[in-house]
Amino acid sequence: MSPERWRQIEELYHTARERGRAVLADADPELRWEVENLLSQNSGGKILDRPAAELLDESTITQLAGQTVSHYKILEMLGAAAWESCTKPSTRN
Repeated sequence: MSPERWRQIEELYHTARERGRAVLADADPELRWEVENLLSQNSGGKILDRPAAELLDESTITQLAGQTVSHYKILEMLGAAAWESCTKPSTRN
């Protein structure tokens, strides 16, 4: 999937969360399907419910330690370079 398509999905997802699913009525069927799948996921208001840019603006990777992303829990930061970082995840199982 292209970065542009991901951007469209993210934008429509957050709009639907704010205004309701009615905004999906005129969306492309494939885009609507992707967004409806995301909306049906229950993340309990955690990290995936927020735009990625918002997360980058207010946090560093070290602040993510202890949080859950999908079915992974971020245990600790393993290392970092100028533009990248590596974390140690763990599955909930």
